[in-house]
Amino acid sequence: MIIKGASVVAGDFRLHKADLQYKNGLVTAIGQLTGDETIDAEGMYLIPGFIDTHVHGAAGSEFASSDGDFAAGQAFEAEYGTTAVLATVRCLAKDDLFAAEKNITRQMAKGNKGAKVLGINLEAPFVNPKKCGGLVPENIFAPSLELAEQLLDAGSGNLKIITIAPEMPGATEVIRFFADNGVKVSLGHSDATYAQAESGADAGATRITHTFNAMRSLHHREAGLAGFALLDKRVTCEMICDLVHLSEQTIRLIYRMKGADRISLVSDTGSFAGLPDGDYYILGRHRIVRDGECHLEDGTIAGSCRPIWYGVRNLLNMGLPMPDVCKMASYTPAKALGLDGVIGSLEPGKAADMVLLDREYNIRAVFTDGVRVR
Repeated sequence: MIIKGASVVAGDFRLHKADLQYKNGLVTAIGQLTGDETIDAEGMYLIPGFIDTHVHGAAGSEFASSDGDFAAGQAFEAEYGTTAVLATVRCLAKDDLFAAEKNITRQMAKGNKGAKVLGINLEAPFVNPKKCGGLVPENIFAPSLELAEQLLDAGSGNLKIITIAPEMPGATEVIRFFADNGVKVSLGHSDATYAQAESGADAGATRITHTFNAMRSLHHREAGLAGFALLDKRVTCEMICDLVHLSEQTIRLIYRMKGADRISLVSDTGSFAGLPDGDYYILGRHRIVRDGECHLEDGTIAGSCRPIWYGVRNLLNMGLPMPDVCKMASYTPAKALGLDGVIGSLEPGKAADMVLLDREYNIRAVFTDGVRVR
């Protein structure tokens, strides 16, 4: 099959007026191509599918469930251009954490249509209760190697990211343990000073969880974790671009300081994404969803209702270059997971995970492994 006449964001992250051919789930050629089976994409953009490395669920699917099915959530994500996700688990009781990890592994084996589940992201449990945000304080535990080993074992090789507050006693040793075992450590839900954040990176942390949210604020006499996130080149910043978690000016600040190679767009959506406004109870905690925003009863933001596409569209409407936006939504997340050799960009030999956008950035088609899902 050949997609004809699109403006393609190819592997060099430049726009090319070109055709793209795919077969058996892979991109096979990009250029001026001929063939019998074609899709007319004249006047559209063809870009890599979005990779959401921090997403808790959607359309009623809760990725932290001990036995739930993810099919509805995977289908919803793909409908909005997300072709791969890390199923993200918030703070739970210990046995429930292990059960959620095991269920994610089971769901990965199902091969449901829609967004592919690449693995597990634990936004828990080694965080600071002072900065718990929408997390449940009772399920926050002190960093310990014993629990770290149990979490790693329960993931069966699928644990990819874990959030840790570097200032907590024992955190340095646990950060080093996960880094040595191939798990990406993200600093977040934290009251860390700049120096404490720096120590976390020295121990092996390479990411920042939803930058500026649930962390010590930037202060002119103590830059804190937020200042460290902007200045240290070792860390990649998660950025939620729903214009609820971050203002346009803050987004521009992060982009100017970090650049597209050090930013991963994430959604942080919950299972209520794609559902009507209302009152929801996620793992026993009340969440209020109104006008695309989710809050706890005290007004604390508790995740997002918008998939990554909303953030992509917001950034494009702000005037950011499309190739840079595609890097942040696709390639940088893939590279951070060590999967950039197979997904994250449109190049021959890589997965045919693709999104067609019109000139107003509306989604016109989505493909996962070459199968059209929208």
